[in-house]
Amino acid sequence: MLDIKSTVKGLLIPRMLSSQKNAIESPATGLMIYQTDSVSGFYFNKGTALVPEWSLLGAGAGVGVNGVNALVKTSVEAAGSVCSTGGVKIEVGADVNGNGVLDAGEIDGNYTTYVCNGSVGATGATGATGPKGDKGDTGATGATGAKGDKGDTGATGPAGATGATGATGAKGDKGDTGATGAKGDKGDTGATGPAGATGATGATGAKGDKGDTGATGAKGDKGDTGATGPAGATGATGATGAKGDKGDTGSTGAKGDKGDTGATGPAGATGATGATGAKGDKGDTGATGPAGATGATGATGPKGDKGDTGDTGATGAKGDKGDTGATGPAGATGATGATGAKGDKGDTGATGPAGATGATGATGPKGDKGDKGDTGDTGPMGLTGATGATGPTGATGPKGDKGDTGATGATGATGPTGATGAGFQNGTTGGQVYLTGSTGAPQAPQTISGDFTITTTAVATIANNAITTSKIADASVTTAKISTTSGTASATTYLRGDGTWSTPSSGTSGAIGLIATNTRSQSAAAASTSSFSNISFNNYNTPATGMFDGVYYSASVSGVYMITVNLATTHTSAGNVRPGISYTNTSGTTTVLAWGVAGPYSSSFPSAATSTGMVTTVCSLVPGDKISVISASDVATNLPLSTDGTTRLTIIKLF
Repeated sequence: MLDIKSTVKGLLIPRMLSSQKNAIESPATGLMIYQTDSVSGFYFNKGTALVPEWSLLGAGAGVGVNGVNALVKTSVEAAGSVCSTGGVKIEVGADVNGNGVLDAGEIDGNYTTYVCNGSVGATGATGATGPKGDKGDTGATGATGAKGDKGDTGATGPAGATGATGATGAKGDKGDTGATGAKGDKGDTGATGPAGATGATGATGAKGDKGDTGATGAKGDKGDTGATGPAGATGATGATGAKGDKGDTGSTGAKGDKGDTGATGPAGATGATGATGAKGDKGDTGATGPAGATGATGATGPKGDKGDTGDTGATGAKGDKGDTGATGPAGATGATGATGAKGDKGDTGATGPAGATGATGATGPKGDKGDKGDTGDTGPMGLTGATGATGPTGATGPKGDKGDTGATGATGATGPTGATGAGFQNGTTGGQVYLTGSTGAPQAPQTISGDFTITTTAVATIANNAITTSKIADASVTTAKISTTSGTASATTYLRGDGTWSTPSSGTSGAIGLIATNTRSQSAAAASTSSFSNISFNNYNTPATGMFDGVYYSASVSGVYMITVNLATTHTSAGNVRPGISYTNTSGTTTVLAWGVAGPYSSSFPSAATSTGMVTTVCSLVPGDKISVISASDVATNLPLSTDGTTRLTIIKLF
């Protein structure tokens, strides 16, 4: 159940045109929309998804009876059978009596649900102890109390004449001590500074369940195999025992896995051809092998007998014989006229002289093919042509199942064990070695001593200081023993990797020429295409090389210098500053060596640097050359530069 309440807002359902409503594909029964054109209002589908029937909500009906509100009630659910760790119980129902409270009789138990708390997680590891707090300030020393009054001094008696020194009289009584002055009030104790709070020790959590046993560590590497002792002499082979009787054939074991295919044995002799078996089913046609070479043409067989002549067709009726005309002289052959209709055959005239052969007429259409004559007798077989090249071998058929392994014969009786060889002597301790004797047999194990030793775990060690000068061929290692290609060894040379003794070059060293910053008010010049302002610096060191007057740096030593400039502006409106490096040679000619890049202005940057620019260049300078910093901006107003040291100039002599 959904209960939405508000006194200042409403529920907005989809709004659309009538055409959009009618275009909804398969609208569910009861689907509601708000139509904004034609007869506007709430429409719902009272038909089906296949046959929609949109109806205006409330059309033709009177005002309905107000429904009742749905209410939701939540309460704490104690830990128990429903929620082992407790949770929240959610009950719903209709407010039938309209009192705004979900009474017990109004709860619909079918919709009661519970949201249970998750189980308590394992106690987290104790956090690291926080750092010790700072020691509190020592309280002010209290004021010293007023000093008490001094007691009155007794009156001094007159000095008597100095008599002879008599015996020392008894010690007089000690005079009364003057009254002690009142003790001053104790000054107030200064407030004790707060101690760095010691975090309260958290209650010790319940002991967690025993963690799972960690995985067994990987097996350590196998220790080195001890040196193999020398093999004992092979004992004499015992006499072969008599072959035992063949045991009964054991029952056939379960068929083992198919073994690997053994090597193909040599082909056996071809057996006699067996009787031809029944014709098997036709196998699939193999791929056509390449055509064999064409055999020589066999001799032509004798011509077969002529087939019988076909029946002669019926002879047409003979036309009337025409009169034979006199033969005139042969005229020139005229052009071939159109073929006239065939006239009746005239009488054969006397043969005149042969006229010149006329041009060959066009070939007439091919007549219909006559009936096929009888096949002549087959001529003798021609000679067999040469055998064509062998076609490729067809794919090997699947391997048949391996036949069952025959039963294993019984194992013969074991022969007697030969006599044990003499073997080797045992050592007296670990780490000893066997030494051969003059007869070849090993002696008793000996312990290695001297500059080289070996442990019981076969670790060899050269003793400290064992390789001494005296053990080198001529008792010393001198430069003469070092193979070189050129140069002379001395206190001022060194040996290069190519075997050459060489003298180090004197070289030159770098130096920090200048580090200067700005801490006073000045501005970068307004935008200009032809003039630029010099930037001055009022906070700088004494140059390690060269001179600087706050604007111009003058080189005093020839070399290669790296110059870096950073400018930062503090203006509160748009505008970017671009730094440059100006160079003036000893002839007084000034050029711009390099312009830098300007970062975009942003009011979101710190007020000490709302826009920045930077340039770095490397150049060669000779004594008397000068370097200064110039600037340009892209706005028509002067841009104030930072005074916190972020506007700075650095010059370093590289070499």
